[in-house]
Amino acid sequence: MYNARSIVLFLVLVLPSAAFAQPAILHPDPSEKLTDRWDWAMKESKERGYDTGAWFGYSITRLMHEDSHIGSFKHPPDPDDVSLAEIIFGRKSQEPRSGISDKEALQKAVDRALKEFEDEGIDSPKTLKDLAILFQFGSHPGRFDSVTRIKVSNLDLSVDLENKPLLWLGQADDMESLELLDNMYEKLQETETKKRVVMAIGIHDASEKSIPIMSSILSEEDNYKVRKATVFWLGQTDKPKALDILEKVVHSDRSFEVRKNCVFAISQMDLDRATDFLIDLAQKSNDSKIRNTAIFWLGQKASKKAKAALQDIVYSGETTEVQEKAVFALTQLPDSQGVPHLIRIAKSHPNVKVRKRAIFWLGQSHDPRALDTLIELIREK
Repeated sequence: MYNARSIVLFLVLVLPSAAFAQPAILHPDPSEKLTDRWDWAMKESKERGYDTGAWFGYSITRLMHEDSHIGSFKHPPDPDDVSLAEIIFGRKSQEPRSGISDKEALQKAVDRALKEFEDEGIDSPKTLKDLAILFQFGSHPGRFDSVTRIKVSNLDLSVDLENKPLLWLGQADDMESLELLDNMYEKLQETETKKRVVMAIGIHDASEKSIPIMSSILSEEDNYKVRKATVFWLGQTDKPKALDILEKVVHSDRSFEVRKNCVFAISQMDLDRATDFLIDLAQKSNDSKIRNTAIFWLGQKASKKAKAALQDIVYSGETTEVQEKAVFALTQLPDSQGVPHLIRIAKSHPNVKVRKRAIFWLGQSHDPRALDTLIELIREK
């Protein structure tokens, strides 16, 4: 989940300048059905001789945090870069450049990040944003089996189209977009392209349509890498129906990598039932690797249920290894919440190895309470 409380540090990408990007060719009537507009783009590409490469694109709306983006950008920004909105509409949709130095811009970003932590429990405002879904074709533009790349980007970011023409279809509603992507997926063979289609499906807000599509992919797709991507995007929907599917897949998928990613996807869901299921996995899973993975992700959650479950596993885990995993998971609780429990374990746990592990992590915590405990233990020797 792109959690409101998390701070996303964007990658600094070195992209070719988009200054020479061709203007887009716009569909004359964006109110037509998306499939009809797609057919128009295929015909237009053929008439214009775009047999050696072109992009098709359209936009959907997505509810996003005000300061969030999907796509790529450079730091420092290149004044010659052209936003996707400029390519399509001939206008800027980016905020005007402030002219401040990189140092000042970085400080402003840090200030915003700190404010996120100060405003604990308060989600930043959300707004509807336009997201472009772009499809590149090496040949036969428009044929689903000829898609070579898929990009998703906010319109106010620059996108490197490699000086290839863009046929812009306008805005699409979620349902017709998902139907197109579902049909496209069935024609694809290449793993990375399939994964990008799954990502494009997953970013839609229409979970009543996207969840069944992703469920079908999980049941029919042989490639574990694609299934692994699919469980991630199912978790991002944060819907009970998606959790139903993930609960089954974590026990049944033939690939450990998929099952492991399933545990992560469940840990990212902001549902009480998801936390309960994660606790159940940590305590009862017959697969020791899945159990350890669940323990780890419990340690990343701030919920009281997760903390209580970890304390229980530390004392009741069936093996020393499992108990030690739970000790480590306690170190991952936010705001040093695990320190008091580590202190109790270091002082009184019946298993010497587990006590030693708690003492080790106390030494790594740099918490004043931990130092006092270590001094006390030394003096008792």
